[in-house]
Amino acid sequence: MEGGFTGGDEYQKHFLPRDCLATYYSFDGSPSPEAEILKFNLEYLHKTFGPGGLQGDMLIDIGSGPTIYQVLAACESF
Repeated sequence: MEGGFTGGDEYQKHFLPRDCLATYYSFDGSPSPEAEILKFNLEYLHKTFGPGGLQGDMLIDIGSGPTIYQVLAACESF
């Protein structure tokens, strides 16, 4: 497998946050598979890291991409 780690500078040059937000995290009111997946993910993150859910001393985030909502959901549990 060719390739390697892409550094932060390269990522910042090419990443378009507004496009990412519009593509993966916008709700226009009509049902769509993307909206349903996001709602599912957020619901289960809440159940996992909410009161009575998973707790620990260390949280390792591997490959969540350009978003932090996964980590924010776990902040108070770890």
